[in-house]
Amino acid sequence: MDVMNRQKVTLGVLALVGMLLLWSPAAWAAARFRRAPQIEAPHPWLPVIYAVTFVLCVCAVAFKNPRRSHLD
Repeated sequence: MDVMNRQKVTLGVLALVGMLLLWSPAAWAAARFRRAPQIEAPHPWLPVIYAVTFVLCVCAVAFKNPRRSHLD
C-alpha cells in the first residue's frame, strides 16, 4: 500500500470515527427527550400583514421625491 492510499484510508477512518462521536450524543438525547407539542399560531395572517407593511414602507422611502431635502 503506498503512502497516498494509506493517508486516504486513515482520513476515511478518522472521518467515520468523528461522525460517530458527533452523532451518538445527539441520537442519545433525541431518544431520551421528547419534543414539546407544537403550538399553533393564533393569527396566521399577522406575519403577512407585517411583511406587506414593511414592503410598503420601503417603497414609500424608495420612491419619495429626491429633490426634497431637509434644508428647506
